[in-house]
Amino acid sequence: LRLQGVLTNSFAYTFDVGRDMLALWDIVYAHKITLIGPTTGLPGVFYGPWWYYLLVPPFILFSGNPAGIAFVMALIGIVSIVIAFIIGNRIGGKFLGFSFAAIISTSPVMVFLSTQIWNPNIIPLFVLLLLLVLYKIFEQNKKGKLKYYFSFGLLLSLIVDLEIVFGLLLTIGTIISVLIIVNKKIRLKEIAVFILGVLLISLPRIIF
Repeated sequence: LRLQGVLTNSFAYTFDVGRDMLALWDIVYAHKITLIGPTTGLPGVFYGPWWYYLLVPPFILFSGNPAGIAFVMALIGIVSIVIAFIIGNRIGGKFLGFSFAAIISTSPVMVFLSTQIWNPNIIPLFVLLLLLVLYKIFEQNKKGKLKYYFSFGLLLSLIVDLEIVFGLLLTIGTIISVLIIVNKKIRLKEIAVFILGVLLISLPRIIF
């Protein structure tokens, strides 16, 4: 379902894809490391450069061929199915895991997102990883939570970097959820590593 566009060489090559390929060419071959990413719908407001940074390895691997990037997008969709199974399995066992995986694997929207090269289309993968991190944070008597709070900040900030409106709404909702559920168990060091994760993703734009 996700590889048809790659196998038939019929995946969408839009203006945005061309812009991104040129930006990747500048990074890889002209060694111009950008600190900002694509434009948002608001004049003068830019996404961060992480979309470009994430595409650099497959761009190099496939020698700049956009079909290779489309192939990686399909792989991201397939990995999302596996992570959906892991989340369901940990929450309610294998039946729930297979149910989650079945929904993700056959959802027309999820299939569509896996066939186009566009920065918001990889968000489902990071949302699923975020749910996995939240499960670890909410888990009772779980030690070593600092790494999960760091991942929490990193993932939220990365999602905002990929799609600003959805990312901000998701950030507000998940932070409120954590404050309500975890409540007074949150320590100062956990807040600090959360902020560190946010700052790590925001660093290029801060430098810019």
